[in-house]
Amino acid sequence: MRFWLFWAAIFAGVMLLTPADAQLAPQWQSCTGKSDVDWDQQIRSCSTLIQSRRETTLNRAAAYSNRGVAYRAKGDLDRAMADYNEAIRLDPKYAFAFNNRGIAYRAKGDLDRAIADSSEAIRLDPKYAIAFNTRGVAYGDKGDLDRAMADYNEAIRLDPKYAQAFNNRGRVNFYMANYGTAATDFARVVQDSRTDAYAVLWLYLARVRSGNQTAATELETNATKLKQPDWPYPMVSLFLGQRTAEATVAAATKAGDRCEAQFYAGAWFLMRGDRAAALERLKTAAAEPCAKTDPEFDWAKAELKRLGQ
Repeated sequence: MRFWLFWAAIFAGVMLLTPADAQLAPQWQSCTGKSDVDWDQQIRSCSTLIQSRRETTLNRAAAYSNRGVAYRAKGDLDRAMADYNEAIRLDPKYAFAFNNRGIAYRAKGDLDRAIADSSEAIRLDPKYAIAFNTRGVAYGDKGDLDRAMADYNEAIRLDPKYAQAFNNRGRVNFYMANYGTAATDFARVVQDSRTDAYAVLWLYLARVRSGNQTAATELETNATKLKQPDWPYPMVSLFLGQRTAEATVAAATKAGDRCEAQFYAGAWFLMRGDRAAALERLKTAAAEPCAKTDPEFDWAKAELKRLGQ
């Protein structure tokens, strides 16, 4: 399961401040998730820093925000929200915490508050590219693609190497039937991260929709760089002709993965001209138990709308 913010954004508010006591440096290393990510260990380390009387107020605010990141990653949005609230109480000018809280509000389905928090993060730090991306995601969820596009453009202007913003902008362009432009954005993501299977898939779909005759050859080349056979590679193998739609769905063992499989199977059937089978898969992806925060939920709805459903 992935958010439109995509797992790279899970670290959007992680911040490392100089520890007040050098003995706490290892705790900070773990609290910020800079080493191998272990969410439970990150929670324990951040909790140690929060309880330490040696730390400054600003450092404790950072520890609360970082612990909230770990709670959010574990799916405990209530605890994450409580930590972000405390971080903001300790430091009302903490843009990172506002952005993180905005992500949590979005996950809870409160898009207006998500937009308000990311906007406050931007007000506090006008050069905070990640906050523009966060707000763009919320606008996209509300169906305001023009504002989403504007925010992604600004995020990229501020950080020309921000792959996630290119990824998100590519999807908006795809929804708006700007397939050639979408392909350019996805190609940039693949260039920066050749192991991103989702970017490889979207680049292929955009190439096909734009009528590019080299799409299949490019997919084969990009697929050789992906990790096999781990998910989501089974979906790539579907478009390579190495797996059936039924086998692809069967390979998905998690709820979020099954939503993905249904969506991409629908896209595959569309490419084959089987409208009835495509609609069946897309309708499944656009319904429960697919969570409304799963990107496939929105993608499937957008495709169904395009198909007049």
